[in-house]
Amino acid sequence: MAFQDFGISLYLQKQKEYNKLQEASVLTFIRKQRFIQNYNINNHIFNILKTFFGDLEVLNKKGLIHQYNLLKNYIIKKNYIGLILYGKNLKTEDTNNECINVYTSEENQLYYLSVRSICEYLISEYFSYDEIINCCKKTPNINLYYT
Repeated sequence: MAFQDFGISLYLQKQKEYNKLQEASVLTFIRKQRFIQNYNINNHIFNILKTFFGDLEVLNKKGLIHQYNLLKNYIIKKNYIGLILYGKNLKTEDTNNECINVYTSEENQLYYLSVRSICEYLISEYFSYDEIINCCKKTPNINLYYT
């Protein structure tokens, strides 16, 4: 087993809450790094989330709910649920769990918007289990990792 494969194996071992289809959806994005030059899963997810949550002016004007709905629609349209499942399980102290922004609500409550916190909240509050499964089935190249 190559070193990178070992890392993938360790990552997937932490995913006890995911079924085989969800694991395969995550794996398609992890393995993409081996086959597409200059692709980095952590950069990919960070850049997507920064697009939706990186501009405080937009967050203050539109609100978090609006941005989460836009992100959900984007993830469904692009078949990126595996990325969000990956981000959901980053450890809090993981260097890839970067802060996207710190948002202050109208009630003066601070929200630390990190890769993990955004992904966790998106999955738990904006997707049903059936939606997640349907999105996983549409992940590009899912047939290579799930039968």
